Amino acid sequence: MKTIWKYKVRVDDCVCVGLPKGYKILKFGKQNGNYYIWALVDTMIDVGFYNFSVVGTGNNITDKFLKDHKYVDTWIENDGPFVWHLFKEI
Repeated sequence: MKTIWKYKVRVDDCVCVGLPKGYKILKFGKQNGNYYIWALVDTMIDVGFYNFSVVGTGNNITDKFLKDHKYVDTWIENDGPFVWHLFKEI
């Protein structure tokens, strides 16, 4: 069955998230003080583990990082100066 689930993530260099294979990321954002990935998933499919990185605007990004990661989404803080960018390890 397909549904939308949310997965709590840390603002960190590497975050491992268990998602059903074939997932589709819909949004990366903040709710009630926590950061989440919202994804369209099929609950009948086995879970795989995937690495994501959350990078702040102004932080250094290496060519190797860009080769090994795919951009997913950006979250702009409404209550502070930070902007976060979500990347998935490929």
